[in-house]
Amino acid sequence: MYMYKIIDELLQRGEYKKAHKLVIKKLSSTKRIDNKVYLLKSAIFICLREHNVSLAKKYSDQIIVLADKTDDINYKSVIYHMYGLTLFKTGNLIDAHMNLKKALYLSRQAKNEELEVKVLDSIGKYYEDDGEVLNAIYYYKMSERKKIILKDNIGLAITYGNLGRVYFESGDIYKAKEYFQLDYTISKNLEDYFGQTIMLNQLGDVYRMLGHINYSEKSYQSALDIANKMDYELSRGFSILGLGYIATLHDEIEKAKEYAEKVRKIFKSFNKYDGKIDSLILLSNIAIRENDMEQAEKYLLKANNLAVNAKVNFEISKSLFETAKFYFMKNKIYDGLERVDRYFQVMMKLSKSEFSIFRNVLALGEELVGAEDALLILKRDRALEMIKISPGLRNRFKISRQVLTSWEELHERVVDKSEHSSSREISNWLRENKYISEKYIVAASLSREGDDFGYIVAMNNNPFLRSFDDTLNILNVYASKVAEVISTVLSIELSRYDALTRLKNRESLDKEIKDEVYKAIVFKKNFITLMIDIDDFKDINDVYGHQLGDFILVNISNILRSQTRETDLIFRYGGDEFLVVIGNVNRSSVEKFAERLLEKVRKQNIIYRLSGLKITISIGGYIFKGSEYSEDTESFSSKEIIKKADKSLYKAKYAGKDRFCLYGEGQEI
Repeated sequence: MYMYKIIDELLQRGEYKKAHKLVIKKLSSTKRIDNKVYLLKSAIFICLREHNVSLAKKYSDQIIVLADKTDDINYKSVIYHMYGLTLFKTGNLIDAHMNLKKALYLSRQAKNEELEVKVLDSIGKYYEDDGEVLNAIYYYKMSERKKIILKDNIGLAITYGNLGRVYFESGDIYKAKEYFQLDYTISKNLEDYFGQTIMLNQLGDVYRMLGHINYSEKSYQSALDIANKMDYELSRGFSILGLGYIATLHDEIEKAKEYAEKVRKIFKSFNKYDGKIDSLILLSNIAIRENDMEQAEKYLLKANNLAVNAKVNFEISKSLFETAKFYFMKNKIYDGLERVDRYFQVMMKLSKSEFSIFRNVLALGEELVGAEDALLILKRDRALEMIKISPGLRNRFKISRQVLTSWEELHERVVDKSEHSSSREISNWLRENKYISEKYIVAASLSREGDDFGYIVAMNNNPFLRSFDDTLNILNVYASKVAEVISTVLSIELSRYDALTRLKNRESLDKEIKDEVYKAIVFKKNFITLMIDIDDFKDINDVYGHQLGDFILVNISNILRSQTRETDLIFRYGGDEFLVVIGNVNRSSVEKFAERLLEKVRKQNIIYRLSGLKITISIGGYIFKGSEYSEDTESFSSKEIIKKADKSLYKAKYAGKDRFCLYGEGQEI
């Protein structure tokens, strides 16, 4: 038993080579079925971690034979799980799914929750690689909840890494960052060096996409330091790959070429398709910097072919996106547009999230017409929303959005006008309202079945490379190609977001508050739930009309967006009520935030310019403290949390409005 304990400890620390040697040594002498199952399971786990699929397959062929030699459903579940997992990695998806489902059924029969959560993770990964993002998240979330109850921190780190990867691949980078950081925190606490280096590489990718190049470089370098120390060759490859991308951003081409040559050898030896594809894209970036466009194109086409053969949608989308940008840069407009069509077909399988779709629509539109910036203007119920990508260093990523009133005001200016005149009118409207400062503007309408629902706008401080008419024609063609994609996303998002304010509606409220509860418990952190109500809103509607009421709702929604972080949650809870969830807080930071919010709303009164009109809000809050969690299931009730915040809101109302009250002693429900 002592030997098995040593193997467990080595696996937990990520010392896979040492563990593998002990497993092989013990396998040659053991005859008991239970010991063989444990050792073969460990061997398969190590091989899959190190991406040695062929050796994992040999071990899995040995473990499946044991299924007929035992009646113990716990062992049978382990056997089918590891066998199914290996089949999945070798591309036999149908048999993999069948064996994983069998393992899940047996683990539940045995009431073995520790085994059940591992199978749930594997089924989640199956759906993830098949491009079924929602199913993947469903199984990962089931696993997360059970692991929190079991206090399985090792398993929880794996699940958080899985969730981070799913959100990353579907384009929700801020959500991905949050889960990668959670995984890294647990891995560091457990001294799991393998987990740390994986998450540092993932965080390097996230920071690079967000334009935080210094953070990105530090993450890759820290991952590389651990990989070198622990001899994790594959992790070393991904660290060097990331540093290669950073070197190209710094125009350090010779250093980038050196990195690219190193990673090419590493990924070739491991036959790692995603590493190969990323290294080809890196090589294409280097070739572009050296103005070797023919070689750059070869690298991109090779990357795309490799991705298609691997049948992984995320890698296919990545290579198509880079190829489309390349063709636009080379003025091969129709070759680029053909890739755009294919790219969005794949993306709609991966993610129908407006966050990722809008970002990519704007990024490709900028590249297409050679614009410095671009934005979308979209019809939202009686209002309109303006969405743009905020600039970062080379990589533009952060999306800023602002809801404006009203759609009709803009649409009346362009209705029944030519494309040329409509573009001019939109440009004038944007300048008149001081929404933009760029001198050169081109706008194309987005329509579906003859109805306009928005515009895509390209902007430059200097003249476009092409004439106005040519630029407008190209943008119109592009708009016609992306209009259906945008319209589909808008239709889907109507069920999740309030049409007027573009804040989340109550559909996902219960689930998202529970997520915050679980994270607070695991990491012993606090989060606050704020209930916010517009004072005397009914009277404002009655006296000044619903149009002004809409404007106030939109304005306060924009204030809430401007004062919160990307990872905070904002909901339109009711007619004039909002709910905000903010993580990692204390009483002092909450009080400062609330006072800042109250003051921002008070200062907005000047824009209404109506005699006697005074807009204020009242705020009630409840801080959930993860460190005080007990086994009482009521601690998990989102309804109780909201009820406490709501009670504090009414206390603020009764105390005279335009103030903040925090739930505390003497307010128990």
